[in-house]
Amino acid sequence: RFSIYDLRIFGSALSAPPAAVKDIKVARDPADRRHATITWSPARGADFYIVRYGLTSNRLFGNYQVYDATSLDIHSLNVDPKYVFTVDAVNGSGITRTPATYPAP
Repeated sequence: RFSIYDLRIFGSALSAPPAAVKDIKVARDPADRRHATITWSPARGADFYIVRYGLTSNRLFGNYQVYDATSLDIHSLNVDPKYVFTVDAVNGSGITRTPATYPAP
């Protein structure tokens, strides 16, 4: 008898990648600088979003995946540094990166 077990196929879906994320806003709590809230408008065709952040726009090493929402509260930042954020849209056909970063002084 013939059977297939644990077959995995990788590739891209036949649909278009999601639209770019727009209207990104970052607010850092002045009373508790460890807390920041990031909001954005929904992107057409996005299944989920990746919020990337870091100390400079070319070093965005922190990230969160966000499903079924268009906002994120982060409570784990350091008090002193200034951070920059961006939000990317993702679906089965790929990732649409947002080219700009948004500061949270």
